[in-house]
Amino acid sequence: MEATLTVTGVAQRRRMMLIVSAGAFMANLDTSIVNVSLPAMAHQFGTTPGRVSLVVLSYLLCEVSFLLLFGKLGERWGITRVFLIGFAVFTAGSLLCGIAQTLPGLIAGRAVQGVGGSMIFAVMLAYPGLYLPAARRAAAMGVLTMVSALGVALAPPIGGLLATTLGWHWIFFVNLPIGVAALVAGCFWLPRKHPACSERGLDVTGAVLSFVALLALLLALNMGREWSWTSARILGLFAVALCGGLAFVLRERHTAHPLLDLGLFRSRRFSLATAAFLLAMATTGGVMFIFPFYLENLRGLAPVAAGAVLMVNAAGQFAGPWSGRLANRYGARAVCGAGLSLSIVAFGLFCLMNDVSPLWFVVLALGLFGLSQGLNKAPNLNMALDEIPAAGKAQAGSVTSVARSLGLALGIASFETLFSDGITRLATREGVSVTTAHIPDAILRHGFTVAFVFGIGLSVAALVLTLRAGAGPRKAV
Repeated sequence: MEATLTVTGVAQRRRMMLIVSAGAFMANLDTSIVNVSLPAMAHQFGTTPGRVSLVVLSYLLCEVSFLLLFGKLGERWGITRVFLIGFAVFTAGSLLCGIAQTLPGLIAGRAVQGVGGSMIFAVMLAYPGLYLPAARRAAAMGVLTMVSALGVALAPPIGGLLATTLGWHWIFFVNLPIGVAALVAGCFWLPRKHPACSERGLDVTGAVLSFVALLALLLALNMGREWSWTSARILGLFAVALCGGLAFVLRERHTAHPLLDLGLFRSRRFSLATAAFLLAMATTGGVMFIFPFYLENLRGLAPVAAGAVLMVNAAGQFAGPWSGRLANRYGARAVCGAGLSLSIVAFGLFCLMNDVSPLWFVVLALGLFGLSQGLNKAPNLNMALDEIPAAGKAQAGSVTSVARSLGLALGIASFETLFSDGITRLATREGVSVTTAHIPDAILRHGFTVAFVFGIGLSVAALVLTLRAGAGPRKAV
């Protein structure tokens, strides 16, 4: 079946990858374009970093919660149908965000965007695996990571410029022409053939259980500081997350039509590489969230200037296509290991930064972190998906997308929690409210350092998992 699905024409392949890349670009642009405006949103709505982080987390929650469901629908309906519907929903959600006048309205619009983004990400990574020859897949994964990096790179300056000149509402309107153009082009140029799926049932119960478990987990992590970690609400949410996760696994093991094929995780290579990818994306989510506060609140930069600095974080991620070629030559394990080692170095440099650090030092540290991500992502994804059969690539791709989105969400929640907890005690001692913009610099520096030390730990854990995933012979699922 895999051979019959391969797109043979060079022009056809390029058109297909152009449209799929547009999805990667738009979704990553919108995830990142919000971050530089978070301090301004917190100020306008008179709220804390924890509450305004819901603007990002609501998107990621809906994105990650439905990935497995849409991955399964991709197997049944074909990935192109799911991909195009996702474009339409994402574009509609962008419009809702653009016209929102309140924080709850904005959060609701972001949730709609998240559903559309979930449909895009659930099937996006399956295109190279299904429709390109094996020799082209690593490079194609690299192209997708590079285009994603382009969205991340352009997001801060575009977001800063729009927020400063027209208002933060316009950061969502930029998605509309991209979404409409890609939707129309996709109707004509994306392949329609897909592997036959013998399953007819759909595990709606499993989808509900996974959504409840993830919602409870992320809400507990995000609100733990404000509600108190030992409060009944937070402990109850953690209990719901644990019970919901266990119930989901048991459901998938015994249902006739599982939402998630747990057999995928019999592959040691797939399991470890996916876990490492999740931890690496957690560091990305944390840096994306916390750095606008460092640059704007501690360094006093305007959103436009902060956006220009944050571009450096994405510049190194343009190594995506070259990292795929390097992996073909030296092995994915070596390239991913080098990338994650750079991540450890970058977080070490972050810990040394303060309110008077030279700007070139900040740029250097961000550039190294971006390069670490660029070296790691494409080889990691190819390592995870390489040995999965064609019929399982859509679901395996959705699992890696779950790891991406869940990692980003956990990174944002954990970095925000550690940052806020790090400053709360000192701020309370000094009689300063964390909802104001007048927190002493020493207190802010302490909060950033706590979060960055945590980033070192995540990077070390990801490196260990990657080295173990790449060791030994491959084992077919």
